[in-house]
Amino acid sequence: FIILDLPPTEPNPNSIWIQTYSHRHYGIGFDQALIIKSRKTQSGHHVDYHVINANGQAVGQCDNGARCVADYLYQSGQWSANTPLHLHALDNQLTVTRSDTGQYCVFMGKILPGINTSEHQATTQTLAYQKKALTCRHLFIGNPHVIIHTSPNDTIDLDAMGQYCQTHYPEGINVTQLISEPNNRLRIKTYERGAGQTLSCASAACCAAVAAYDWGLSEAQTDIQTPGGILTITYDPTTGYVTQAGPATYVYTGNYHTSDTLSNKAPY
Repeated sequence: FIILDLPPTEPNPNSIWIQTYSHRHYGIGFDQALIIKSRKTQSGHHVDYHVINANGQAVGQCDNGARCVADYLYQSGQWSANTPLHLHALDNQLTVTRSDTGQYCVFMGKILPGINTSEHQATTQTLAYQKKALTCRHLFIGNPHVIIHTSPNDTIDLDAMGQYCQTHYPEGINVTQLISEPNNRLRIKTYERGAGQTLSCASAACCAAVAAYDWGLSEAQTDIQTPGGILTITYDPTTGYVTQAGPATYVYTGNYHTSDTLSNKAPY
């Protein structure tokens, strides 16, 4: 991730800037830009921020990114962690707390069936792909997900599957392969809309944990192994609320020049 701490009146960088600098060869490389816009301290610490995918698409939230924004505010002295941090992105709010060990716990809210807040679908469905009938669930947690359950022996081209699914959903969808292994171990691989395969997607981990619980594959609290590390997901089946906990690691600091808007075509 890249975090831009901008004044509220400063416009966001345009999509060409995002596409160029998110590229690992033409820029610095990131999956999402997290743009802090404003802060309020009434009744808790509130921060407004925008999330923009590597392709320039604005999205509702980024849950690994929420931990990174919280860590940035904490490390820069803008949040004391004595009170919960409320992060607002578009119409979504996430609440973050910091433990004594430096872990960030994000209250994700309620997971809904379907691909948006109004379109609910059956709990379990079958996705036909390359002559295979795959068990899947659609879930919504501020952004849409399809969770596809496979065994360790199932071979899926996740890039091809992700691109295939994008053509069937007008606003795109995050596509996650949930792999159940012996001893109740769960791992996921995620194709993130607007970014491609990613090392970790926290909202996908939350949806995968809920699907796994409903399918009898895990307990209400479980560790999800992503290619980038482990997230601990806690699900309350009575209310539908979910929290995710994990670390955030500082990499470097740079300067953003407002005149550097880039008008040429992006390199991909």
